[in-house]
Amino acid sequence: MIEFYGKNINNVYLDNAASTIPFQKVKDVADEFLFTYGSLHRGSGINSEKSTNAYEKARETILSILDGTEDDCVIFTSNTTDAINKFALIYPFKENDVVLTSDIEHTSNYLPWLKHAKVQLLETENFKINVEKVEEALIKNPDIKIITLTQASNITGYITDIPSIYKICRKYNVLLFVDASQYAPHHKPSLKYCDFIAYSGHKMYAPYGAGVLAGNKKVLSNDGLSLTGGGNVLYIDSNGKPYYKDVPYMHEAGTPNGLGAVTMACSHEILFREIGEERLAKHNQKLLNAIKEVGNMLMKEGYEVFFHNEEINRTPILVIRNTKRSNAETVKLLNTPINNLTRNVFCREGAFCSYRIFEKLFPELKNEKPVINDKINPKYSLIRLSGGLTTTEEDIYYAYEKLKAINRL
Repeated sequence: MIEFYGKNINNVYLDNAASTIPFQKVKDVADEFLFTYGSLHRGSGINSEKSTNAYEKARETILSILDGTEDDCVIFTSNTTDAINKFALIYPFKENDVVLTSDIEHTSNYLPWLKHAKVQLLETENFKINVEKVEEALIKNPDIKIITLTQASNITGYITDIPSIYKICRKYNVLLFVDASQYAPHHKPSLKYCDFIAYSGHKMYAPYGAGVLAGNKKVLSNDGLSLTGGGNVLYIDSNGKPYYKDVPYMHEAGTPNGLGAVTMACSHEILFREIGEERLAKHNQKLLNAIKEVGNMLMKEGYEVFFHNEEINRTPILVIRNTKRSNAETVKLLNTPINNLTRNVFCREGAFCSYRIFEKLFPELKNEKPVINDKINPKYSLIRLSGGLTTTEEDIYYAYEKLKAINRL
């Protein structure tokens, strides 16, 4: 049985697409690491040696689980956003280089590229990335050097056919960068099907502040515009020229997050070695079955429901809009006792940093001001209930009962 640190029976955890509570074993590993806490890479004491060894073992564990080879490496980052920004700073872009991404991406997989290259948006079809359209884009524009795509959307939950897209990328000698932030908590990420991958620990039952950028060592050996200073250099000459350490250390400026690395490695081992892909897939399917049934019932209670009915591989996300009261008020009431429904239902309301999805879903928004008085227009709002290993089918049905009660008040 998998145990979670801090799990409270009074709460229903349906905000897993944003952050997850930690595994108990992750908390135990954190305590063990802190008990012999020492300077990473630079200290001479026994605690420093233990901390450094644990940090490097974490790197090896994650690279192994990612199916990495001797041509790959793992760089520890703060989160997915940091990892994508870091890669955009590392890559040696030339003047006319183009990055191809899609119109369903999180802003973290869009904005960083705009600062360094021309960005071309691939228009999705029914919120899905069409593999054939990817190849068409490459044929039409030979300046595309990188394709960067989400492996699972943070709103629709749809899972992209990354293996097929990677075959196309290799055919045209284009690099594939994958944002696996939403995918990795549910399915094992792998460097077999991409050149680079990024994701976060806080969505994988580990603490905030740790993420992974992994991929081809040769490309990552560019110093580029990557953050610098502290422990990533061997020497700086009198003219200010730095002599960098080898990759991955050259991109881990300052004192690295050892605690984040060891806890994230622990979560990888639990997810993909202890639980395993087969059990994860079965759990996801149970939640998806419940989401489909609950979604259909919610439509009879004054809710619009999106993406839940299509038979397609997706992560366990239920996205709704209340037509009887505001979404903001609805999520507040989900955390307020209503009759005998006293458990809090944790979820999220808002735009989820994916504004193009909203404008595709609700075309009328294009006639609205997106920002009003320094706040996003409240019409850019949906409610997202997202399942994970903390979630049971019963939790999905409980959320339904509370949502139904809210609209019957």
